[in-house]
Amino acid sequence: MRLNLRLLCFLYLPLVFSLNALETPEHMTFSYINHPIIVAQILPLIEQTYKSLGIETEFIVQPSSRGLRNVSKGLMDGEAIYGEILVGGYNNLLLIPPSLGKWTYVLLCALQVPCNSHVIENEDVTIVLTDSSRVGLQDHYQQQQKSHLYIINRIDLIHTLIRENRFSYGLYIMNDEQLAERQPNDIKYVRLFSTETYHIIHKKHAYLAPAVSAALKAALNNSPVIGTQTLH
Repeated sequence: MRLNLRLLCFLYLPLVFSLNALETPEHMTFSYINHPIIVAQILPLIEQTYKSLGIETEFIVQPSSRGLRNVSKGLMDGEAIYGEILVGGYNNLLLIPPSLGKWTYVLLCALQVPCNSHVIENEDVTIVLTDSSRVGLQDHYQQQQKSHLYIINRIDLIHTLIRENRFSYGLYIMNDEQLAERQPNDIKYVRLFSTETYHIIHKKHAYLAPAVSAALKAALNNSPVIGTQTLH
C-alpha cells in the first residue's frame, strides 16, 4: 500500500507543477493615463516588477476612466497606477500594496483669476477636468461642489488649456515631489485633497497578488525616488 501511495504521488507531481506553470501568464497588459510621472517612472517600475516574475508587460494609454472600466470588464489585466479614492465602486479590482505614494488633486488657475478652494463652490466658474477627476472631486466635496465641470479625456492637456487661457481653471494631479518644487511662473495652483495610489490588477489574477506585491516592494527599494518630473 505504501508503494502504491508513493507511486501515486510520483505520478501526481508533474500534474501539479504543470498546473502551477499554467497559472503564471507569460504576458500581461496594463492601461495607464498619460501623466509625466506615470510615463517616466511608474511604467518602468511596473515593468521591472513583472519582469522579475518572468512576465512580459504591455502598456496601453487610455483616456481618463476608460482604462479602469476595461480592467473591470476583464479586457485588460490591470492599471499601472490609480488613486484609492477612485476605485471604491469596483468589486473586481485588487489594490496591490505597497502604496506608490500620495498624489494630490490641485486646482490649476490662470494667472489673472483668484486661486483658492472656494472656486469649487462658485456656480459661475467652469473647471476643466477628466471624468476620473470628476469622481474624486464630487466624492470629496459632495454638496459643496457647485462649479460647472467640463469633461475631457486627457489629463495631460489640462495645464496647456489653462496656460493658453482657453479655461481659467482645471483639476490636475501631482505627487509630493512635484508639490515640493517651485510653482511655475505661468500658472498658479492650490492643493485640494490627496489620495494614496496603488497598482491595480483584476481579481482573476488574485493568485498572483502576493508575488506581485513582494516584487513591487523590491522594485521600489531598488529604484530612485519616484516623482522628479516637473509640471509641463
